[in-house]
Amino acid sequence: MKRHQDRLVGESRTFSGWTPVLPKTSVVPIKGRVLHLLTNSLPHTGSGYAQRSHSILLAQQEAGREVLAVTRLGYPVQVGKVLAVGEDLVDGVRYRRMIPSSLAPTPDARLQQEAEELLKVAVEFRPDVMHTTTHFANGLVVGAVAKALNIPWVYEVRGQLADTWASTRGDAGKESERYAKFQASEARVMQDADAVVTLGTAMLDGIVSQGIASDKVDVTELANMLERIPAHVLVVLDQAHLEFMDDGGSSSQQSLTLLAAYQRGNKAAAGVDADPGVGWLADGSGIAHSQGQDDNEHGAEHRRRNSGGNGRGSLGAENAAEHGIGEQN
Repeated sequence: MKRHQDRLVGESRTFSGWTPVLPKTSVVPIKGRVLHLLTNSLPHTGSGYAQRSHSILLAQQEAGREVLAVTRLGYPVQVGKVLAVGEDLVDGVRYRRMIPSSLAPTPDARLQQEAEELLKVAVEFRPDVMHTTTHFANGLVVGAVAKALNIPWVYEVRGQLADTWASTRGDAGKESERYAKFQASEARVMQDADAVVTLGTAMLDGIVSQGIASDKVDVTELANMLERIPAHVLVVLDQAHLEFMDDGGSSSQQSLTLLAAYQRGNKAAAGVDADPGVGWLADGSGIAHSQGQDDNEHGAEHRRRNSGGNGRGSLGAENAAEHGIGEQN
């Protein structure tokens, strides 16, 4: 009973303005190095989240950056990959694991432990910018490490996960204290970040509604971009969530990038340059596709591969399950 109470108290702290505390650390950053913190990754998880992250990492490498991706504390052992090694190399991208001998017992203590471990990696790698994704627990950790090193960091909003959580709980969900604290926690993290990146104006509207200045947010303007995607790459747009699949080899993944998401301000903080060769065709149908792409040929296979066979991917549901404070899987 006490263990359960301690867990609830720790979780409540993470939703109430608590942040990891780290000492100021003097390190000379190496220009062009980008350190990412991810919830999960290839090769252990093949989700849309992991595919998206891999595309960004490949894109940044193509742009001349040196990238290192670090996955959350305990992953992938937490999801049953007990024989996982400390580092995986996928298409030239390094994925570092933080696998301690034991995990702290409460959510706040675990995030503190994660921040301390990530700081060790950052001191070794010496990035000049850090990058992480929703939800806010990742932002708490990266924000603390970036502050300790006095370097900028980017928060990529891939979904409104408070709304995803509330959507499964009926009308009472959005009236609950947890929902309000979830929203407030996301807003605090976005305010703390040096730059915020998201996909589409619908996502931007949700971010601005939480008090974030619109000029702080970099948005991929789908409707205004050109149709210059390789024909064998399918891009499915699902309520401003982009899911990338490569049906023809890693070279096309390298050309399909999210660099366009950084085309508005804060490019230096984001650690990437805009790529003029990236473009999109949005036809209003909810599908963004390359010119000449046969949606029937590739679309169904993409959706099967990204949605567990149900014919439709859902980033919100996926991330809601994988980002639960203290109970990530």
